[in-house]
Amino acid sequence: MNTTQKQPPKKKKPAAKKKTVKRRKINAKNMATIIVSVIVVLGLIGGSAGMVMIGSMIKDAPKIDINNFESKESTQILDKDGNLIQDIGQQIRTNVSYEDMPTSLVDAFVAVEDSRYFEHNGFDLPRFAKAFLTNLKTLSFSQGGSTFTMQLVKNTYFTNDETGEMAARSKLAGVKRKVQEIFLAMQLEKQTNKKRIFELYLNKLNFGGSGNIRGVQKAAEYYFGKDVSELNLSESALLAGIINRPNAYNPFKNLDYATDRRNTVLNLMQRHGYITKQEAELAKSIKIEDQLVDSSVSKGSTDGGTPYQSYVDAVIAEAKELTGMDPTVVPMKIYTSMDPEVQTQIDDIQAGKTNVEFPDDLMEIAIVSMNNQTGEIVGIGGGRNYAGGGSLLLNHATDQYKQPGSAVKPFLSYALAFENLGWATSHTVTDAPFNTPGRQRSSRTSTAATMAIFRWNTPSATR
Repeated sequence: MNTTQKQPPKKKKPAAKKKTVKRRKINAKNMATIIVSVIVVLGLIGGSAGMVMIGSMIKDAPKIDINNFESKESTQILDKDGNLIQDIGQQIRTNVSYEDMPTSLVDAFVAVEDSRYFEHNGFDLPRFAKAFLTNLKTLSFSQGGSTFTMQLVKNTYFTNDETGEMAARSKLAGVKRKVQEIFLAMQLEKQTNKKRIFELYLNKLNFGGSGNIRGVQKAAEYYFGKDVSELNLSESALLAGIINRPNAYNPFKNLDYATDRRNTVLNLMQRHGYITKQEAELAKSIKIEDQLVDSSVSKGSTDGGTPYQSYVDAVIAEAKELTGMDPTVVPMKIYTSMDPEVQTQIDDIQAGKTNVEFPDDLMEIAIVSMNNQTGEIVGIGGGRNYAGGGSLLLNHATDQYKQPGSAVKPFLSYALAFENLGWATSHTVTDAPFNTPGRQRSSRTSTAATMAIFRWNTPSATR
C-alpha cells in the first residue's frame, strides 16, 4: 500500500509583494524628504554664512562723512583785473551747484546713466539684477548696474583721486567692494538729498579733457567755452555721453564716435519721456564741430606753449614762500598785478615771434616789467622758449641772481649823474685809469672796456 501523499502546491503570497512596493514607496518618500531637508538646511547654513560674510564686509566699510564727498577746487590765478590767468593743481575743477545745472543736463545724465535715480534709495535692485544676469549670459561683465550714488561712493572711497583708477583686487575683494558700495550708498542717501548727491557726482567726474580737468563746469568751458548754466540740449547730451569712455568719446579726438554717442543719449532721453521726437531730431541735426571751441584755446595753449607761464611760475614760488603751502595741492585764489597785454608781448619775445633777433641759441634773456608808480610787477620773462612745455623751468628773471650788467646803468649811474652832477646826455667820460678821491687805486686793466670784456659784462639795451 502506497501511503505516500502528494504535497499540495505552495500558494503564492501576493500580500508580500504589496508589502515590498509599499516599503519602496515609503523609502522614496523619506528620501525625498531627506533631500529637501538637506537642501533647506544647506540653504540656511549657506544663507547664514553669507549673511555673516556680508556683515563682516559691511563692518570693514569706511565711515560715511559727507565732507569726504566734496571735491577740491583747483587754485585760480587772476590778473590785475580779476580775470582768470590759469588754473593749477593736481585736478582742475570749479564746483557748481545743482541749481546752476540746466534741466537738459540733469535729464541727459539720468536717462543714460541711472533712469530710476529719483526713485531708488541708492541701490536699484531691479537694474542691478538685470545687469548681473546679462553679465552671466554674455560673460562680458560690461554691465555695472551702479547708481549715481554708488558711483559717487566708489569715486570717493575706492578710486585713486589722481589717476581715476582702482587698485588691483581679487574676485573676493571685488565682491567686498561692491557690497560696501551698496551699503555706503544707502547710508549716504539717508544723510543728504538727491540733488546734493547729483551735484557732488557731476563735480567729481572725468570728462576727458586735457590738463587733468574734472567736473561738469570745467568740461563746459573746455569743450564749449561757456558756463554750465548755458548748455543747450545737444551739448548736455554730449557731456552725459562722454563719461562712459572719456577718451574715446572726446570730440576733439574722435568726432564720429562722439556724435554717435550724443545721439544715443538723445534717443534715451526721448524713450524716457524727457524730450519729444522732434526735439531729439533737431538736436541730432546740429553738428558738434560747430559747437566746439577752438581746441588750442580750450587747451589753454599757443604755438609757443602755455601762455603766461613765466609769470605763473613766479607766482607759485612766491605763494609757497608767503604761505608755506603748495598752491598746486592746497586750493587758493591768488590775485596778481599781471597785465595780459604786457605779458603776451613778453611771451612773444621769448618764443621768437617778434622781430627781436638773437645772434645764436646760447644767448638768454630775462625780463621784468614793473609799474614804476606802484611798484607792481606786470610782466615776467623767464627765458627764451620758456613757455615750451609749461613745466616749472629755470626762470632767469627770478631764479638767477646775476649782475644786471649795463642794463642797470641808466638807473644807478646815469640818472644820478643827471640829477646830482648836472650832466647832459651829451656828456663824455674819459675811458682811462683813474683814482678815487682820497685813495690811490690801480686797475688791473687799462680801460673800462677791457674790464667789461673780461667780466662778460656785455652791454644791454633797455627800453
